[in-house]
Amino acid sequence: MQRSCAELIGSKEEENIELRTMKAIQLDAPGPPQALHLRDLPIPQPIAGWVRIRVEAFGLNRSELHLRLGLAEGVTFPRVPGMECAGYAEYTVVPASQVIPIRTGPPWEVVGVTQLSLATRRGRNGWKWYRADVSATNIRLCTAADLPALFSIVNDAAQAYKSVIPADCWHEPYMPLDELKQGIRDGIVFWGYETGGELVGLMGIQDRGEVSLIRHAYVQTAQRRKGIGEKLLRRLEGMTAKPILIGTWSAAAWAIRFYEKNGYRALSRPETERLLREYWSIPERQIETSVVLASARWKP
Repeated sequence: MQRSCAELIGSKEEENIELRTMKAIQLDAPGPPQALHLRDLPIPQPIAGWVRIRVEAFGLNRSELHLRLGLAEGVTFPRVPGMECAGYAEYTVVPASQVIPIRTGPPWEVVGVTQLSLATRRGRNGWKWYRADVSATNIRLCTAADLPALFSIVNDAAQAYKSVIPADCWHEPYMPLDELKQGIRDGIVFWGYETGGELVGLMGIQDRGEVSLIRHAYVQTAQRRKGIGEKLLRRLEGMTAKPILIGTWSAAAWAIRFYEKNGYRALSRPETERLLREYWSIPERQIETSVVLASARWKP
């Protein structure tokens, strides 16, 4: 149940390692314990804004038993099982915005069975735990392979804006693929909601120093009013201790009601414009026709 040492990419120790493959347990299809195969797999490479963690210990989760027995919904194979941050592998990658150092001192046999989503490492000043929870049911990190699905969901859901937002702000497609890619390069980390193995909703989070931004929240038109947006919002809220700001069109009354229902408040016009210019990179026309909502942690 224990793994090698948990270390963030960029450390001097890891810089001296020629990283090529890692040991991981892979499941090709549901089955008995013998269906789990120990293999050499490529070590995951972190994209911009992500970090790589070498795993020291992790706890087994009953959800992994359900996965192996074929009882889990919306999963594909082959896959490396794992619910509590790391899974059955020596390395994992996570967004840096989700890594929170917590100083502590238990031995690995205690850390490995702690029922929290935690990865750990040992530094000069003792042990640190890095929270990197990726265990929410049906919600997962999106990767480059998901770009076509993200593009499709955004532009399907954005049809609700047509004839609502100012005509000079609407275009087809609403969000070009290059714009979506640029957002990812700028640090937006997308999480998706899966149903039956298909992405049907997405929401992004972006670290902007003193605050976190919720960016591009969309659910397929056919999947609306099923609580998907709220589940994604709660999941992303749990990733940051910073105040959260959300921007949307002033004319998108349904979006404003959604965020207000979930504890956000619309800010004044002067504050909205100031924050949009400080934390977003959007045209002046969009600033004029948008509103910013803030979480309870926001203090002007």
